[in-house]
Amino acid sequence: MAFMVFWEENGVTVSLGGDLDINEINRAGAALYSDPRFRQCKYQLFDFLEADMSSLSLEDIDGMAAKDVFASITIHNPSIALVTNNPIHTVLIEHYIKVSEQLGITWGAKAFSSRKEAEEWCKEIGEAIEQ
Repeated sequence: MAFMVFWEENGVTVSLGGDLDINEINRAGAALYSDPRFRQCKYQLFDFLEADMSSLSLEDIDGMAAKDVFASITIHNPSIALVTNNPIHTVLIEHYIKVSEQLGITWGAKAFSSRKEAEEWCKEIGEAIEQ
């Protein structure tokens, strides 16, 4: 399995698994950005719990952050929940968040170690934006 996309009422969940390279992550992002439903999303949840991101470099993450910053210029809403319980993956995700913020992303982003915590945060985001 590379990635699976699940569209929900207020957002989208992307489950990624197996050996991931930057091209596969970029394909997942492109699948979201090209779908008209993405403009209505309040959150994006990326689940990396079953993924191996050991082939990714900090430079790969920098490029991914730059693409997302560009996308956030026209699509303002969806906060990003990033889920992993792997310490090395956590470093990559924290780097993504830091670089994205430095580049001026309009989306909020947060790292989680469990899917349940991320889902609760996404639910809160969806409800807050609805009010």
